[in-house]
Amino acid sequence: MHYTIMHMPVPVEELREAGWPEPLINEYLGSNGQTQPILEAEHVTFSFTSKPLLSNISFAVYPGEIFGILGRSGVGKTTLLNILAGIQHSKGTITTKTTRQGFSTQYPSFYPDLSVAENCKYFARVAGLEKVRLRTLLERLGLWDTLHTPAKELSGGMKKKLDLVLALLGDPELLFLDEPTADLDPVSRQYIWRFLGHLRDQGKSIIVATHLLDEAEPHCTRVAVLHDTHIAAIGAPDDFRMRLGMRYVLRVGFESQQYGALVSSQQHYWLDDKQVLIGIRTQKEAIQLLQHALQLGESIQTLSIEQPSLQNIFSLLTQ
Repeated sequence: MHYTIMHMPVPVEELREAGWPEPLINEYLGSNGQTQPILEAEHVTFSFTSKPLLSNISFAVYPGEIFGILGRSGVGKTTLLNILAGIQHSKGTITTKTTRQGFSTQYPSFYPDLSVAENCKYFARVAGLEKVRLRTLLERLGLWDTLHTPAKELSGGMKKKLDLVLALLGDPELLFLDEPTADLDPVSRQYIWRFLGHLRDQGKSIIVATHLLDEAEPHCTRVAVLHDTHIAAIGAPDDFRMRLGMRYVLRVGFESQQYGALVSSQQHYWLDDKQVLIGIRTQKEAIQLLQHALQLGESIQTLSIEQPSLQNIFSLLTQ
């Protein structure tokens, strides 16, 4: 089964409810009462050798949002991010409303033998920047005390922060980040996301490619789920729950894969090892399924009802 959940332009009322300041709303407000996108991708198509990787990808990114590109390994997240940033050529059209852009790759892109300060000065010079608020950036990301430390001696978290500093040297309005928290400890991950939230509150637009769904859900304004060369869904996680009609998830663990009788009449279900997860619309439906599950007797090992997570929705959309 294939689902397509597309995103409509964001009404002003929703922006106010989301906490957007009025000056930011007014700055980007169009004559039709909708925000104007800072980036638009139209019919983007890309093939690797003769194999299609991306097919007819279209979406828009709006000012002041964190937009997540989600998908399994090898699905084309990094390729799409490179295309959006103008690094990779493709068929289709990419339109951006700003030339002030920054990019942070998945792996370190600085010179390891240069110090933090030397890397910053070098990349600022390459970008043609005369004045950079370097101290503010370094202090904000906890790097000021490492100013004269060779980059290769930084910890993994510090290296990610240095990459982010380099991407922000030109004070970009549009920021592209490839797996910004991959391989980091939980504390460093939260620090990075809090900083990205600070940038979003300043009105910057951030496009993040990530496979960490538990992080994307609370921090991304909207997400696009890549699957089988296409966008399977795009919108806010709550949009997915509403449009799929999933208010609850019933999780049932079996001794063996004896779930056929339980899911025979269900539209939304997916498997996780010896567990079956069933998307449920109403409390009445949840009670009926619970009663049905309990009638299966000894074959059931675990039974619970939970709120549908982005991981649940992702599993359903990409199965």
